[in-house]
Amino acid sequence: MYRQLSLFELPYTEPNVQEPSAATATVIELFAGAGGLALGLEKAGLGAKALIEIDKDAVATLRHNRPEWNVIHGDVSKVSFQGMTADIVTGGFPCFVSGTQVLTDSGYKEIESVDFEDLLLTHTGTFRPIVNIQRKNFSGNLYRLKVMYLGEEITCTPEHPFFALERKRVWNNSVRRYGFILSNPAWVNADQLTQHHYVGIKVNEESVLPCFSFLLKQNSDTAIEVSPDFGDKNLWFLMGYFLGDGWIEDTLKPDGRPTYKIRFAVADKNREVVLGKLQAVLPLTSKQCRTGASEKFGCSSAMWYHLLKSFGKYAQGKKIPEWVQNAPKEYIEEFLDGFIAADGCTNSITSVSYNVIAGLQRLFLKLGKSTHIIISHQPVEKIIEGRLVKTKTYMLRGFNSGNHAVIFKDGYAWFKIKRVNLLPVENQEVFNFEVADDNSYCVQQVVVHNCQSFSYAGKGLGFEDTRGTLFYEFARCIKEVQPKLFLAENVKGLISHQKSQTLKTVLSVLESLGYNIQYRLLNAVNYDVPQKRERIIIVGTRPGIRFQYPAPSPKILTLRDALKDVPPSEGMKYSPKRSAVLALVPPGGCWRDLPEEIQKSFMMKSYYLTGGRTGMARRISWDEPSLTLTTSPSQKQTERCHPEETRPFTVREYARIQTFPDDWEFIGGMGSKYKQIGNAVPVSFAYHLGRAIVNALLSS
Repeated sequence: MYRQLSLFELPYTEPNVQEPSAATATVIELFAGAGGLALGLEKAGLGAKALIEIDKDAVATLRHNRPEWNVIHGDVSKVSFQGMTADIVTGGFPCFVSGTQVLTDSGYKEIESVDFEDLLLTHTGTFRPIVNIQRKNFSGNLYRLKVMYLGEEITCTPEHPFFALERKRVWNNSVRRYGFILSNPAWVNADQLTQHHYVGIKVNEESVLPCFSFLLKQNSDTAIEVSPDFGDKNLWFLMGYFLGDGWIEDTLKPDGRPTYKIRFAVADKNREVVLGKLQAVLPLTSKQCRTGASEKFGCSSAMWYHLLKSFGKYAQGKKIPEWVQNAPKEYIEEFLDGFIAADGCTNSITSVSYNVIAGLQRLFLKLGKSTHIIISHQPVEKIIEGRLVKTKTYMLRGFNSGNHAVIFKDGYAWFKIKRVNLLPVENQEVFNFEVADDNSYCVQQVVVHNCQSFSYAGKGLGFEDTRGTLFYEFARCIKEVQPKLFLAENVKGLISHQKSQTLKTVLSVLESLGYNIQYRLLNAVNYDVPQKRERIIIVGTRPGIRFQYPAPSPKILTLRDALKDVPPSEGMKYSPKRSAVLALVPPGGCWRDLPEEIQKSFMMKSYYLTGGRTGMARRISWDEPSLTLTTSPSQKQTERCHPEETRPFTVREYARIQTFPDDWEFIGGMGSKYKQIGNAVPVSFAYHLGRAIVNALLSS
């Protein structure tokens, strides 16, 4: 049986380190990345027999630095390990296609554009930060789900779980006929969904008016704080109307100051009613400009300009802020009345913005009304920022009708699946997120779970049950190569994921291959790495081989140790706005060290969430190890600011913190270099693991 070793297991002694024999043990490494693990194992005396990696820049990095290594560029699922031999197998193991719309705290974004600065809406109705962004190439059958009334199909990998319930046909003996019942909601993998399932959209159950203010500069020395009256229903009508037929203009006065122009187009047919509501909030005057049967009205106001700017710019860039979704229902009704008045149609709404249409659908769901998104298959040509752009047109219908094939239950609107089709693909890039606390997010409105590396629901899953996942490929390599020992590295979250069911499945499958399994959570900071980086290390050994984890080093290295005499290199830069904020943060500090008003403007919605979020606006101290490096040093959720200079760490500083030698060169663009380094196993950490492996093999 596998066993977990206590992090505080005492007494503990370092195994006697022995020099490797002349016949150096060989390693096959899967998901090799930029070579951190392979380099550390090489320093420990282990020889790389084959390294497999799919990222072309990482492959170029490996080949550039170690041309003698056998680096295989390609999809690991296409590699046959039959007939290959090695003493050791190592690696780590990690989904939706590009274009899939994901709901963030700033509106809908295409999944490939989501980054660590975004918060994602979860199945609990709260926005949570992203812990990990995952991309991989998938070959096989993708599942295309057509959900009634949601417009776009959802395309994903077979194992991606959806929050769903099932409508079941059952015999009712009391009335002597069949009836239907609904199952309890559950996570159901895409390949298990049928036309009898309904997938869930979380209905917003908040009922709060927004409360925020703007600091408006009066002159070079003074500023005043102003707040809109969100209790005024005319304001909600105005905001809805602005979303439908209003805009702001970014023009400047002769002295360079902004004009803060706000404009509305008001149709003649309902001018008296509409203009009365708008002018109850803003001092609008005619601009003596007519277009067809409408007239332009406007004014200038800094406060209202900044408020209305949150609704986006240009038709395709318009969106509905989340604080509108959170408003009480009576204010949402006013907002929708304003939008419908601007749109001019009482039974359907048309827009080129998916953000607007999907946001309106959420508002109607809050009012208990189902609506139907229809997508035009004839792209419309629009002039956007001086460019001719072909855009999709979205239509929302049914908002004055009753509910249609939608079930409202337990705070959700459940939409029926119309059909499920298969889409064979080769090397299709797919995306996934690990989300803090709730482990879920929304795509195309629908709630989905973090994509599992394999099915987590069943007990006693076997090797074949994990087919189609990267873990399966890792296990397949072990099964075919039959090494003496294997080592797998993964993120800390694997321990608690799905109440430990994921880890239990991993350990059970690996144990079934004939290995004694043990695992431990190790922190790289204890192994000559100037970085707090916790990883679960799973080791499997053949009977007769005893592996002991390395003892911690006596000294903790700091950033000062890491960056002493670091050579200059390229690096990312902050925007002027971000630099101005971070300049106020002391070494070792974070957003909590900022003045309260700056905290609110910088953190926005995150300011009101629970949890520390101490990675935001974080400046590292010279006298502490770095926080865990991510794939980018300048993401808002995981800030890594230099101790003295207001900038992210450079590429070479990043590499130093990961204990790469200065002569290890990274190939690719700057973003790719950061990604390669951030994803790597620290070299010194790998060295300590390698010495423990050498000792285990030589003492067996």
